Amino acid sequence: MVPPRPSYAPYAPSADLPAGLAADLTFMAIGPDTSLLVDSTGITLGPEGAEAQYTWAEILTVQYAAEGPKHLRVVVHLHDGTARPCLLAARKRARLQEWLEDLPLILECFV
Repeated sequence: MVPPRPSYAPYAPSADLPAGLAADLTFMAIGPDTSLLVDSTGITLGPEGAEAQYTWAEILTVQYAAEGPKHLRVVVHLHDGTARPCLLAARKRARLQEWLEDLPLILECFV
């Protein structure tokens, strides 16, 4: 089992990023029933056809952790006190590992 990952409190893209680079940074995780997109505008998550989009201005923190051998749980906490969970199923353990390696990198860009 993979240990829990840290929480991040994102806001606008880092001033350290070269101009235009923030617009090109994207993380996508797609499971059979739900998806997660992290980019310079914010986070979009949820089941197909019912995705919810949140801007960085709305987001207080983002938490994520492996849940079982092939699942990634992501919880977006909003400034209004609500939390939006998302559970993504990876087809293979290797895909989950990729998500766990890449997700913190993209979140750090927007912290």
